[in-house]
Amino acid sequence: MKENEIDYTTDMMLQRIANRLPVVAYMAHPYGGKAENIEKACDMAERLADRHPYMAIINPLDNFRYLAYFGERDILEREKQVLERCDVLIMTGDWKASPGCMGEAAFAYNHDIPILEPDEENARFFHPAVILY
Repeated sequence: MKENEIDYTTDMMLQRIANRLPVVAYMAHPYGGKAENIEKACDMAERLADRHPYMAIINPLDNFRYLAYFGERDILEREKQVLERCDVLIMTGDWKASPGCMGEAAFAYNHDIPILEPDEENARFFHPAVILY
């Protein structure tokens, strides 16, 4: 895939969000087995939902916590099944330090799913995430 194709797809997604068109967003956030990360992810999902009323946000830390008895690898595979059906991947928290988030970013990149980061302060402004491979 060419670099300008990625920019075009991401620009189109930013326009959809700005124009308040319906978007299904998968929100990645580090977990690392820490309960406080679930709370941080839920807070960010709530801020995004407040600021973007036409965005349906899928928060895997909330959606998949009942699967804790499955291994992390199995949960990540289920998350990829959901991510594959979403319009955009939103990276939150210190996602670059999280192997799980990096795996989700790689999956999105390989499946032409736009990857965005919100302004963590207000969850309003987005910019394309910088993905280095």
